[in-house]
Amino acid sequence: MEGSAVASVSVKDGGKHLQIRKDGKRISFYLGAISMAAARTIGGHIDHLVRCLKTGEEPKVSTQNWAQQIPTQWPKVADKLSELGLLNNGHKQDEVFADFVEHYISTRRDVKPGTIKTWSRASQKVRTFFGRRTIKSLTVKDGKDFLRWLRTPKDEGGAGHKGETPSKHLGHVRGFLNEAVDAEVITVNPFRKVTAKRTPQSGRKQIIPVEHILRVIGVAPDAEMRATIALSYWGGLRTPSEHFVLKWGALRWDEGMMTVLSPKTERVGKEFRETPLFPELVPYLMDLHDVSEHTGPNDYVIQKRRKLSDANLRGRMYRLCTKAGVERWPKIFQNLRSTRQTTLEQFYPRGTVCAWIGNTEDIAESHYV
Repeated sequence: MEGSAVASVSVKDGGKHLQIRKDGKRISFYLGAISMAAARTIGGHIDHLVRCLKTGEEPKVSTQNWAQQIPTQWPKVADKLSELGLLNNGHKQDEVFADFVEHYISTRRDVKPGTIKTWSRASQKVRTFFGRRTIKSLTVKDGKDFLRWLRTPKDEGGAGHKGETPSKHLGHVRGFLNEAVDAEVITVNPFRKVTAKRTPQSGRKQIIPVEHILRVIGVAPDAEMRATIALSYWGGLRTPSEHFVLKWGALRWDEGMMTVLSPKTERVGKEFRETPLFPELVPYLMDLHDVSEHTGPNDYVIQKRRKLSDANLRGRMYRLCTKAGVERWPKIFQNLRSTRQTTLEQFYPRGTVCAWIGNTEDIAESHYV
């Protein structure tokens, strides 16, 4: 490009190609069938960004304004510039909030698959409610409107969520905006003061009678499914995250104890807990051990169903309840775990039970007992 030390425009196959030199390397952009004047304008802005990156100067206003528009007008160019660190130290100056969230989730390969699923559900809400709104356009009112929309019934145009779900989604969205602050896209999180108290939905705490569980276990198709239900009801394990990482070596038959790995709490320094091998649970685990092909200390207790999604496993439990002639309870697996907490507290101190179940006394009071 004339007058530029780092950018040049050429014509090839009917389209314009832009080349820049950064850190001694040539990098190419395909701009398509645009005018030479438009290509040179783009080259001029990129030239300026390269120089500012090198000198540490603030880009001029016209280039900043162009950078805010480029994600919409030239998304592929914007992505490449972001990778090169030419847009706000690797991040776009401003972009569609939903795009930012989806890109952020795709880069977090360091978190558990369950976390990705949870974030993805919140991401879908962001896409549905905010559409093409950019991050910098969001206000406190938008946060309040989003919370109201989450709680509004579906037949009135809302998301139709109840209980704790709106609070959880809002918390994840605030977290996404905190990432935008860290990326220096915005200086302050507009939703930082938008809060919603987590209030468990009325009627979702239930004690599941043992006779109902025995009927459901009675129609289960195999020993593995029976053991899965037993681990939830008598072992108090989180389903399915704690079931799927449980190995035969963690079961200490002679001591009557088992070591339960906890993917959910390992990020807060509680990677595992010690839980009794309760007498009601042992027969189902022994039956599974007898029919399992692999029972070494490093082999998983639950083998066939380890690749099932949460929804798939819940669906199977729903069908078993129907087959057993038992009315389905509200939270198909959590109610089993909370029943165990409530039952054990009739015989042991709450602190002891919480250590076995893997929660705090406050959480037990609010959500389990």
